[in-house]
Amino acid sequence: YHIYNRSLSSAMTLASDEDKQIFCDLIRKKLSGSTLNIYHYCIMGNHFHLAVEVLDIRELSSFISGLCSSYSKSFRSRHRAGYGPLWQGRYKSAIVQKDNYLFRLGRYIEQNPAQAGLIEHAGDWRFSSAHCYLDWKSDGIVFPDRHPMLSTWPENPTDRHRFYLDYLQESTEEDLQIFESDTTVIGDDTFRSKLTTTTGRKQIRRGRPAKNQ
Repeated sequence: YHIYNRSLSSAMTLASDEDKQIFCDLIRKKLSGSTLNIYHYCIMGNHFHLAVEVLDIRELSSFISGLCSSYSKSFRSRHRAGYGPLWQGRYKSAIVQKDNYLFRLGRYIEQNPAQAGLIEHAGDWRFSSAHCYLDWKSDGIVFPDRHPMLSTWPENPTDRHRFYLDYLQESTEEDLQIFESDTTVIGDDTFRSKLTTTTGRKQIRRGRPAKNQ
C-alpha cells in the first residue's frame, strides 16, 4: 500500500526536526510486535508517505490510526495547541503491485523533499528511507535486507550504493503522474484483474498532499 496523510489545512504540524524525529520514534514503537513491513517512507512538514506491506488491512488501519492519534496527543502537549483534529480526515491509500511499481513508489516517496525544493538530493533528507538504502543500514523503520526487489540490485556494496544513488537522480515525471493520480490501484492489467476477482472491491478514498516543506 501507498499510505499518506496530511495535516488539517496543510498546517505545519511536522515542521521542526524535533517534530519529525518524534513521529519517526512513534513509527518505530508501533512497529514493534506488528507484522507490517515498511519499505519506504518520508516525513514532510505537513504530510507523510509510507510504502507498507501488510497481510491484514485491519492491522494497517489500526497502525496508521494509532500513529496519527499518538502524534496528535504529543503535538498538542508539546505545543499547547488545544483541541480539535490535527489531520485532514482518514489516511489515504492505494494498493500497489510489487513488481515494476514498488521500487518506483519508493523513489517517488523519497524524492518528495527534492521535488519541494527543500534539498538538492533525496539522500540529504534525514527523515526518509533514502539513507537506509544508500548506507545499507536499518534505522529501525526500514530494513534494507527485507526489500522485495533486493535480488535485482547489485551485490557489491559500492555498486549498490551507486546504483541507488543514480536511480534516485533519474527523472520522476512519470512517477508523479502515476502516484499522484486518483487511481486506487496501481499495477498492470493482470494485477488489477486478479485484485478485483480476489477482493470484490478496490475503491479507496484518495487525496493529494500539498508539497509545502
